[in-house]
Amino acid sequence: MREVPGLVGNVRGLASVGLRMVRTRLELIAIEFQEEKAHAVRQVVIASAVLYLVTFGTLLAILAVGLAMPAGARETFFACLAFVFLALGALGVAWLGALARRRSFLGETLAVLGRDEQALGSGGE
Repeated sequence: MREVPGLVGNVRGLASVGLRMVRTRLELIAIEFQEEKAHAVRQVVIASAVLYLVTFGTLLAILAVGLAMPAGARETFFACLAFVFLALGALGVAWLGALARRRSFLGETLAVLGRDEQALGSGGE
């Protein structure tokens, strides 16, 4: 009869350790979600400000240069500008793609869980 309380105590101890481990991992996930949210908001704000400023400055420059040109050269000027804008837009898309690949979503949490899995796997063998 005395073996049952010891067994129950061992099960409770294991459950307690398991629960603490799950809680710690959930806290880590919550922290990473907050960091990812802050990073995303910061990226959107900076991208919006940059887009606004570049667009406004570009429009003013186009207007100034276009008004200063002779009437016959304006078509060539605007065609060249269209090409430049398309090229810069493609570079911007590539840059944003590189930024998106730089960070892995929940990377730290996945790494910790991987180490946990390896530790539990080697402990059971």
